Amino acid sequence: MTHPSNLRQHVCGIALMGLSVILISGCVSIPIAGLVGGSAIAIDLSRDNRSVGTYLDDNVLEAKISNEIRSDATLSSSQIHVSPTIINGVILLTGEAPNRTHIDRILDIAKSFKNTRKVINRIELAGKSTLASRANDSWITMEVKSALFHSDKVDHLRIKVVTERAHVYLMGLVSTEEADAAAQVARSINGVARVVKVFEHL
Repeated sequence: MTHPSNLRQHVCGIALMGLSVILISGCVSIPIAGLVGGSAIAIDLSRDNRSVGTYLDDNVLEAKISNEIRSDATLSSSQIHVSPTIINGVILLTGEAPNRTHIDRILDIAKSFKNTRKVINRIELAGKSTLASRANDSWITMEVKSALFHSDKVDHLRIKVVTERAHVYLMGLVSTEEADAAAQVARSINGVARVVKVFEHL
């Protein structure tokens, strides 16, 4: 009879072998479940300009920074609403914090990880945004993503959209022409107060 621990190791080995075969075969869409926050991640190798390793590093780093912010004893989670978004080791921090000490501490956390290449601080010195404001931001994000999907000038899978207080931040590894086109698409959406390009150019 196979011991449970040996069975688990055997199953994990088969799963990893399967992932390796998929990677080597160059399959376009690779679903990887449970690696980051228990969610399913779909990596499109043919269209995301990051390597698989960098993609996973970004997602793991994003989760680690979020957890550090939530658990830090010097930060009051009831007063802070800050989200990190990471592409290729570049960290965009958006949201609100009530004082400069809190913002400085969040910046220190973001900079403390080895995979951090650059930190872009867009944290507002203010109280937490309302649920209505966040709902509006979510709606704007969906509208921008939809418009990018239907645009023939950009590849929407290469562009990350983040909205905070109706300010739209665009991230990704794209050409200069594609960055400009994406910004133009975002500006066309009703309710967008400002578009900020946080792209890295190929």
